[in-house]
Amino acid sequence: MSSPGNTATYSAHGKLLLFGEHAAVYGYPALGTSLPIDLGIRVQPGAASARKLNMPDHLFPGLTAEEEDAALKLLIQARKLIPGLHFPPATYILKGSIPRSSGFGSSAALCVALARYVFSLSDKAEQGLAHLLPKFQHGWSDAEQQQYLLWHIANDLEKVFHGSPSGIDTGLAIRSGLTAFFPRSRRLPDVLPLPSPGEDIWLLYGAVPRVGNTKDLVGGIQKGMLEERPKVVEAIGKLGDIAHRAIDLLNSEHPLNGEQGGRNEHPGSISGLLGTLADKAGEQLKILQLNSPHMDRLLDKARKFGAAGGKLSGAGGGGAFWISTSGEDQARDLREQLTAFAMNRKIPLSEPLNLMKLH
Repeated sequence: MSSPGNTATYSAHGKLLLFGEHAAVYGYPALGTSLPIDLGIRVQPGAASARKLNMPDHLFPGLTAEEEDAALKLLIQARKLIPGLHFPPATYILKGSIPRSSGFGSSAALCVALARYVFSLSDKAEQGLAHLLPKFQHGWSDAEQQQYLLWHIANDLEKVFHGSPSGIDTGLAIRSGLTAFFPRSRRLPDVLPLPSPGEDIWLLYGAVPRVGNTKDLVGGIQKGMLEERPKVVEAIGKLGDIAHRAIDLLNSEHPLNGEQGGRNEHPGSISGLLGTLADKAGEQLKILQLNSPHMDRLLDKARKFGAAGGKLSGAGGGGAFWISTSGEDQARDLREQLTAFAMNRKIPLSEPLNLMKLH
């Protein structure tokens, strides 16, 4: 990483939440993976005032007053967290391939990228970063301390976008590969990196236009839980249980809830079981009215084309989704078939279908 006095780029991964959306807010685990897309901030010190952000059209079409306000709030939030932190005059240029407002973690990646920049400036702050370390960090290596501090800063910055972030999105933006998260009260979740599946599992992921916003969707679930509506409470519990089962399926070393043998005791292919769990989770998300007609049609057609299953990813109401397939050839064929189906039936894709190997 370049020194703060030179032009430098700080970046982070996109993310795909596989299981546990909404349920993680209520203490259940979540499972996600990093995506092969990223977002980076190129910092050009001295070129202009740090009160401006130049954002390419493919990420942020134009620069509205609201977007500029959010950017300034990120810098202010960082200074509140780290007394004495000073941002030298600079131009911030955002580049990357993470689409905005589609559920692939653009805000989390932005916060992690900025946190990396903050980290590079922290030695000039009055207190440094030591005061941010938790009391339970004794015995951590320097690398473990640095990763925790980066995550802590990024999650604090994400409060600008989401008032009480869980830490899962920023955690996925920092890490590579499959990761399970176990929420803990008043601190960042516990983390379990998962091994690469022993099977060749390929996912398709894409997005449809959103028909709702995250704040309203989260608020609706919260109201249902506070009022103890049976359907909402039951659905959240089942989503949490499905997330546990998915983690167990993909984790060969640490079976959960007393189950023995991990994936070896699950009959059938891992991709097939993953798709079945995705469909089961999708049923509960429909009960919570988080599905969207366009996404439902695409997922239904994917199953008819031979996909193992699929579901939305994130808050819902449209946005990101993923589909489990049995291999690269099937994933490529399915991408072609679904893209043609969407075009013929005039189903809008806000993000085209992409494929990735789960590892």
